[in-house]
Parts: sequence; C-alpha cells; structure tokens
Amino acid sequence: MAENISEYARKVLDESRSAVQKAEKDLSGFVKRFVENGKIAPVDGERIISKLSTRIRKRREEFERLIDDGSRWTLEKINVPTHAEVEKLSNRIDALSKRIGRLKKELAA
Repeated sequence: MAENISEYARKVLDESRSAVQKAEKDLSGFVKRFVENGKIAPVDGERIISKLSTRIRKRREEFERLIDDGSRWTLEKINVPTHAEVEKLSNRIDALSKRIGRLKKELAA
C-alpha cells in the first residue's frame, strides 16, 4: 500500500514538474518573441525571464516540500514504518537469530 501511495505521489510530482517546465519554456519563448518583435528591450526580456525563472523555481521547491510533507504525514497516519524502522527491526531479527543459533549449539553440547 505504501508503495502505491509513494508511486502515485512520485507520478504526480513528476507530471507537475513536466507541466512547470513546459510553462517556463513557453513563457521564455513568449518573452523572447516580444524582444524579437521589438516590443520590449533585450535587457528587459532577460530581466523578466530571470524573475520568472526564480519565482517558478521557488514555487516548485515549495510544491515539492508540500508533497513530501503530505506523503510523510499520510504514511504516518496509516502507520507505515519508515525505512529506518524496518532496518532497525531487520537488524534486531538478525541478532536474535544468531543468539538462537548459539543457544541451540549450547543445548546440543
């Protein structure tokens, strides 16, 4: 279940990134056409593209943070163990298995 949620969240994030990248490319192209047609000065076009890119990057980071927080919150609510918790339990099981093996040898002796 956690994999499905994680896969879905990753898919949404990837598709969102693609949409944002396309929008950024389209906006840059739009501004460049304005520059080429002489409607705005090249320096203004560069400034506009720079500001748009910065704003888009910040919003993308904010969105990714929201997705990460939401995914983490959802997994906590459905009580899915974290990777670290699973690793800790796995190590504990390995240690107990070794201990059982030693005890079996002691009892057999």
